[in-house]
Amino acid sequence: MIEASVVFVIEEGPQYTLGGIAAEFQTVNRFPPVFTVEQLRGLIPMKEGDVFRQIDVGAAVQAINKAYGVLGRIVNVDPRQQAVTRARKTMYGGKSSLEQDVVNAVPFHAEPGVTIDIVFMIEEGAPTTVGLVEIK
Repeated sequence: MIEASVVFVIEEGPQYTLGGIAAEFQTVNRFPPVFTVEQLRGLIPMKEGDVFRQIDVGAAVQAINKAYGVLGRIVNVDPRQQAVTRARKTMYGGKSSLEQDVVNAVPFHAEPGVTIDIVFMIEEGAPTTVGLVEIK
């Protein structure tokens, strides 16, 4: 029997931390947003200074959708992430984080100490109502 060994060399990249959390609202007929940014921050499992994890962004989107759903509202939530540092970063490929795919906006090769700011782009729908219910 022939055996082979495979060795994977893994180079860990820098660990990112969460910078700011903000929200921008697009509402129907210019009504005020259903929730404030502070209320949304209370719903999500991330806080400024936490280690950035993409899975937490998904949990935040689910929590926001659930809160709107309880009120009978349909909502579209698009979490946009932007890597920021005080100094301008040079990134491989020459693209800025804004040109990259929104879901993968964290640059693969960025300077250590980068923080990730997240802006939840929220499109609020009109309240949903129940129409005629027939029981036969």
